[in-house]
Amino acid sequence: SDEAAAPGAAANVPLDPDAQAGGDAPRPGQPGDLPDAAADALGLSAGPDGDPDGGGAPQATPPPFNQTRPRPLAVVVDNANPGYARLSGLTAASWIAEMPVEGGQTRLMPVFDVRTPGQVGPVRSLRDYFVHLAERTDAVLVHDGGSPGALIALQDATRPSLNAFQRGDLFSRAADGSPPYNLFSQGSALRGAIAGLGVSPNRLVEGFRPMEPQDEDEVERADEVDIVWGGVYRSGFVYQAAQDRYRWYRNGAPGVQADGQAILVDAVLIARIDSRQIPGDTEGRLFISVDAGGPATLLWRGTVQYGRWSADGGLRFTTEEGTEVALEALRTWAAFVPTAQTVELR
Repeated sequence: SDEAAAPGAAANVPLDPDAQAGGDAPRPGQPGDLPDAAADALGLSAGPDGDPDGGGAPQATPPPFNQTRPRPLAVVVDNANPGYARLSGLTAASWIAEMPVEGGQTRLMPVFDVRTPGQVGPVRSLRDYFVHLAERTDAVLVHDGGSPGALIALQDATRPSLNAFQRGDLFSRAADGSPPYNLFSQGSALRGAIAGLGVSPNRLVEGFRPMEPQDEDEVERADEVDIVWGGVYRSGFVYQAAQDRYRWYRNGAPGVQADGQAILVDAVLIARIDSRQIPGDTEGRLFISVDAGGPATLLWRGTVQYGRWSADGGLRFTTEEGTEVALEALRTWAAFVPTAQTVELR
């Protein structure tokens, strides 16, 4: 058009004197903005940290995670010789908890809510902190009795368990081993037994998947982690870049099942806990609380991230920036390591 268009007006479109300020506003900016705002500041996008000079992009939203899964089965299994040599079922676990017990050893609690294992075991006895962790992650416990404190905790728990003392039909002893290192069960039998426990057979798992740090200059990397649990036992993980997974090592040797399969996980959570011996306990049993969570380190895709762990409806990791990650989105090994024990990254 040869006619001079008013500020903001579209060519050949006459201004409507009654129209609200906006697409045909007589000057740039938002309706009702400050009349003395600087013209060169109008329309600038704020940075991710609220930079008034603008020019930044907002932080990316973590990818969501939402699945309906079967009710978790948490099976307490042995991790000390000679039981370790008979270890079965770990490769089917969604995540695995490793927790200290008396004598500087650990016991494992693989959790199954995606795949059902074949044979799983050797099934061992409970400690009370296994009860609390399973209850807070909505899992049904599978075990062979327990310590006095664990049996008291079971009475107070809101979620039932499958105890070999009461449900011997679900368990059998291998003929080529000796108690207590030869007790096993079958995943299909355990899954079928849940129907008679009065709990929902399914649960909704939701949250966010992890994200790699966006600033490459600030990314910390480590290919190995070594955990000293006590004078007779240490464990660790080595990142296998070609597979993008971590391999479990036990006392310096690759950790394997009885069938020779290697134990590989997507992520390793070093969950720090306070641990102390129960006064007067002649067996040296430990007091451990899992209710409040604690400091944590997450190893994932060769990176190291720091934050806090929690167990509230599932295993969770919250980054230092405040993003909560649902670790059920990954196949995770959660090592619950007392603060007094040494953890080395390299």
